[in-house]
Amino acid sequence: MDEFFAAKAASNDQVICIGPLSRAEAPEAVEAGLGNGAGIYVYLTRSSDRGQSVDVLAKVASQEAAETLSRLLGFDASKQD
Repeated sequence: MDEFFAAKAASNDQVICIGPLSRAEAPEAVEAGLGNGAGIYVYLTRSSDRGQSVDVLAKVASQEAAETLSRLLGFDASKQD
């Protein structure tokens, strides 16, 4: 199954991403009241943290919605195996 992932620099040290969360990042979604961490999310991460901590901003309804959002916002998107 292909997983959707898109990313774009938000500042010198922050990257905004649209994609699945890792098991280590999933508790951030729970804390934000956005589900159990499964699915596709919009989140911020620091480049210097190498993805170890994230700020979950929103949950995306579907892969199609994620693709549309990333295209509208000009993200670099890819599908990963």
